[in-house]
Amino acid sequence: MIVTERFSLPQKQVPLSKTIIAYSELYLIMAMTTVQLRPETKEKLDHLKIHPRETYDKLIDRLADAAFDDENLTAEEIEDIRASEKDIAAGRTRSLRDIMKDLGDDKAIRSMVE
Repeated sequence: MIVTERFSLPQKQVPLSKTIIAYSELYLIMAMTTVQLRPETKEKLDHLKIHPRETYDKLIDRLADAAFDDENLTAEEIEDIRASEKDIAAGRTRSLRDIMKDLGDDKAIRSMVE
């Protein structure tokens, strides 16, 4: 009832832009849903915003689009993955520590030990 009264057609002459904004707000109110988040999750989302006024809807939509890969793997990529799986199964792997040593990154190696 309150929403209907608040967004009813104006009785006096109101600029069209304000009327459109009012009706778009009504649509948004009707189309929204509530999601419960832990405070830690909300804080993580806040840090992922492009700008402080980005809505959570836009943020989550952007993150979902980034997470979804609509391109199929090529035959070559599938072959490379299978070859990598065979290498891992055969024990043909190297630790990150060994690779870092080969690259001469002693600082990173020391920080991994601590």
